[in-house]
Amino acid sequence: MSDESFDLQFYVSIPRAELTFIKMLCDYFINRGYIYDQEAGYWLDKESIIVQGTFNEAIEAFTQGTGSMVFQSKSQSIQYKVENNDYRENYKIELRFNLPPTVFLEFPSIVISCAKRFVYSDNWIDDEDGHKTTELRSDFVQEIDIISRELWALIKPIYGNGGGDDYLSDYQPTKSDMEQLRVQMLFPMNFFSKQFVDSIGEEKILKCGAEKILKFPDGSIMIWPTKNPMNGGGPRKIAPFERALGMKHEIWILGRRRLDREKRWADGMSNWIQR
Repeated sequence: MSDESFDLQFYVSIPRAELTFIKMLCDYFINRGYIYDQEAGYWLDKESIIVQGTFNEAIEAFTQGTGSMVFQSKSQSIQYKVENNDYRENYKIELRFNLPPTVFLEFPSIVISCAKRFVYSDNWIDDEDGHKTTELRSDFVQEIDIISRELWALIKPIYGNGGGDDYLSDYQPTKSDMEQLRVQMLFPMNFFSKQFVDSIGEEKILKCGAEKILKFPDGSIMIWPTKNPMNGGGPRKIAPFERALGMKHEIWILGRRRLDREKRWADGMSNWIQR
């Protein structure tokens, strides 16, 4: 699988982009040592162009619809190679606020994205099946673990997941799934609100044998089936944990999710064109 980026997605019950909510998200990253990247700018889906505006201009635009802002770390620098050239660049994340209706979206969400070069090192290692693979950066794994837990506690979403964007883009839950507190598969990272935990069963989750299970004070739970937050080692590695939680096997839903996504894309594109 050729993951182009890492995406952390939180579903939130917010009908519109509240200014105070957007400022709270921005303040979180600023307090963690990130700054708004004016050169990278911001963009809105309706415009489909990058605007190199100031921080205040970006926040104002951000509250008017679906879009994204780019932040870069002031302290963390990543060295990477492109062909034979060495590059050094600050660790960057993209903060995205999705409001429906958009081409793919049925439910409001916050997305934190990180480019592939910040996720993988230049080192090659053997995975558990003996295949050669690039090694995840330990600083990335540590940073995304902290960000995911702190943001979850801060904004209190309904549900969340994380992993490579190729893995996530096809199989996001539908609006019906959210309303019925139902998910049919696990991702490399999973966050269940108290409502979801009660629906699935807390004891079942805590005893599923996942690599990392963290229960928050409010009763919500975070699960990493394996050590790899990017792809979880693939569907075969995650499937046993899905079965332990009473979810349908990944292979069962692949075709249905793709068809659902294609239908949502067609319907969403039609709505987007009419806006």
